[in-house]
Amino acid sequence: MEAITWLPLMFLILCSVRGELLPNIGAHLMNCMESDREALIDFKNGLHDPANRLSSWKGSNCCHWRGISCENTTGAVIAVDLRNPHPTYNYNDESLDSGAIPLNLANLSSLQYLDVSCDDIWEESSLFVDNLKGSSGSIPPPTFLNLTSLVVLDLSDNQFLPKVLDFLVNVSSLVTLDMSNNSLDGRIPLDFSELPNLQFLYLGANGLSESCHQMLGGRWEKIQDLDFGRNDLHRKLPSSIGNLTFLSHLDLSGNSVDGGIPSSIRKLCNLILLDVSDNYINETLPKFLEGIEICLSRKPFPILQSFDLSYNYLVGNLPEWLGHIENLVELDLSLNYLNGQIPAFFGSLQNLSRGPLPSLQYLDLSDNYLVGNLPEWLCQLENLVNLNLWCNSLNGSIAASFGSLQNLSRRPLPNLQSLDLSDNHLQNLTIMLLGGNELNGTLLESLGQLSGLRKFNVSSNQLTGLFSCNEFLPFGSFVSDLAQVTKAGNIVPGLEVFDLSNNNLRGSIPSSIGNCSDLSALDISNNHLSGTIRTFLGQLRGLKTLHLNDNRVYGQLPSSFQNLSSLATLNLGNNRLNGRIPPWIGKVFESLRILGLRANSFSRELPALLSNLSSLHILDVAENQFTGNIPASFGHFKGQLLRYTKTLSLVTMLDLSGNNLSGGLPIEMTNLLGLVVLNLFSGAIPQSLGSLSFLGYLNLSNNELSGPIPDNDHMLTFSASSFVGNVGLCGGPLSVKCPGDDENEKPDKDG
Repeated sequence: MEAITWLPLMFLILCSVRGELLPNIGAHLMNCMESDREALIDFKNGLHDPANRLSSWKGSNCCHWRGISCENTTGAVIAVDLRNPHPTYNYNDESLDSGAIPLNLANLSSLQYLDVSCDDIWEESSLFVDNLKGSSGSIPPPTFLNLTSLVVLDLSDNQFLPKVLDFLVNVSSLVTLDMSNNSLDGRIPLDFSELPNLQFLYLGANGLSESCHQMLGGRWEKIQDLDFGRNDLHRKLPSSIGNLTFLSHLDLSGNSVDGGIPSSIRKLCNLILLDVSDNYINETLPKFLEGIEICLSRKPFPILQSFDLSYNYLVGNLPEWLGHIENLVELDLSLNYLNGQIPAFFGSLQNLSRGPLPSLQYLDLSDNYLVGNLPEWLCQLENLVNLNLWCNSLNGSIAASFGSLQNLSRRPLPNLQSLDLSDNHLQNLTIMLLGGNELNGTLLESLGQLSGLRKFNVSSNQLTGLFSCNEFLPFGSFVSDLAQVTKAGNIVPGLEVFDLSNNNLRGSIPSSIGNCSDLSALDISNNHLSGTIRTFLGQLRGLKTLHLNDNRVYGQLPSSFQNLSSLATLNLGNNRLNGRIPPWIGKVFESLRILGLRANSFSRELPALLSNLSSLHILDVAENQFTGNIPASFGHFKGQLLRYTKTLSLVTMLDLSGNNLSGGLPIEMTNLLGLVVLNLFSGAIPQSLGSLSFLGYLNLSNNELSGPIPDNDHMLTFSASSFVGNVGLCGGPLSVKCPGDDENEKPDKDG
């Protein structure tokens, strides 16, 4: 999390001045001071301005110039804002390069705000010294400076040399100083800590050096932001750091700080960001923190949002107080030597009205030596976006509640986008349920190490591929192409349920999945898979559910499917399959309840042997290229003998629409007493169809049906929408009368 800078203060200052964006209210009535105008002209003459940014700097009233703001009554210049409007890491044509001519701003005695950030200014003294170099070229002492009103100074992203710091420690009016990303090196002047008004100091990304004890042991009476990141601060953090009670942002990242984190840090009640990453911290985190009575909430770091101690040498266990930082958004302890178990403290916090760590979005404990099971409190982090536990020694299993908590009013981890459990020892993990989230990109490569995994569900996400390594579950090596198969040794043979449906996966179905001999449910529907259905799927003899629908698979049904005698559901709809339905389907699938072949290119006659599917409930072969008549045997889909001593048909839905079938509806179809949904095609409607009292949905519209609609029994309950679009159909709810209807009408009593 980036530090909150001094922009709010700058805004308050600019509310009374113009700058480049705000109107200079009242200043148009006042001409600027002549001495200020001359100083600005000298300043301009010392700059190389390739983009002509200072083209408005002409005329007598400098208060109207771009980037200049004046005091409303005296006309004195109080703000100069010349920051590069389009900064880049490489200085561009809009930078203001300083030349050898001194930039005489010291005469602007009322100057309060100066910003020349992201330009290419390099002369260390020219901004401040009014042409005061002597013949020897020496720089006058700081007592000659005339910047007693300066409040905000931003010289960041330039090439200033360290001598400028010796001048600035004497500007007692300074509230904000930004000298980050310059060419500063050597010692940091300790007198900065004595500046009475200084609140924001940014010296990051330089080559400055000082001991932490010296640098942080000063007064720092009002300091709120301290940025010493990417320098060379060294030695231990002093316990006196707890005296900086106004401190809100402390960035010591990328230095050489060693030792430990002092327990006195608990006194920093206003701390929002603490970054001590990329250092040499080599002790344990303090088990207890001192000064619990200091903060009004009596809880550690009541407003802390970002805590980063990554890339250090921390050892020992995670302390309990970490779980009590209620407003924490980011916690990064990665790349350390932490050991022990991930504590359960987050899940057992008391007096938390919004649950544990309600604001946490980013948790990174990767590359440590943590052991044990994954605690259940992880799934309670409702705002968590990124969870990284990579490269530890975690073992056991993820709690079942990780994927589906029953006691939560909302689903667990609703905002999770990234989960990394790779390079652990989760051999006992049996269930991983991540469906219905917004996971995108590729899956994690070390899922292939989860040898105990039985159920894996990442359906209804936005996955595009399965990483580039050879250790993935049953699939192995993937980028975004599932056709890149893995070696047989890198699978999880015990996997029972595998669901990748409703993603954006591409490529062909890899053959390695055929080695998952215990697989009972495979769902890779609603993706962008292509290629043929290869014979290896026939090796999954225990498979009960197979969903390959809504992909781009083509070719014919492989004969190896005859081995799948346990199938209860086979859905291959909305693909590009062709050829005939092999007759053996009616012989081997004794347990098949659902057969979905909709929207393919199957052709030829419908096999009469389909009626041998003794357990069938749903048959959907709509929108293919079948020809011929409906087999009369379809009226004899027979189920098992029920205790009512009566053989009933189990078929509840039959859809034959959108084909090239001919002939009428066999009268035998009226034997399907359990039929609820019927969608047909052409011919005459048998009168006995009305005897299907369980029929709840009937769609005969837009076909080639002809003849009268039966006017008996159940058929009278369907509306005209069930029959429209059949030119030869008449009677019933349609407005078209059948021939002879007028003669058959009974005469009125008065006739």
